[in-house]
Amino acid sequence: MMKTFCLMLLSMATFVLAAGCQGNRQGAEEHEALADPNNKAAVAIYKRQCISCHAADLGGRVGPSLKELGAIMSTEQIAGKIAEGGSGMPAFSNKLTKEEINLLAVWLDQLETR
Repeated sequence: MMKTFCLMLLSMATFVLAAGCQGNRQGAEEHEALADPNNKAAVAIYKRQCISCHAADLGGRVGPSLKELGAIMSTEQIAGKIAEGGSGMPAFSNKLTKEEINLLAVWLDQLETR
């Protein structure tokens, strides 16, 4: 009886630990784009200017999800939207340089292909 109880307890503990590890991996995937070592400058701009509306996982908050933006818009269209705003999004041409806007647009466009 005690052996059965111990096996059952061990099985439940294994299940709980496995579920916890899966949750951590899922959280890691959500923030993968913001940990992009290939474009620290674009990530820094995103964190400084975009994260409050588009969320840390790029899934959207006040603004829409940006996770697959590259499938919907070209790099040039993304840069134009960042610079000029529209549809509820503020313009950033007065807050970011043209180079920063282009860097962010290229990064957002490439997210779709990862």
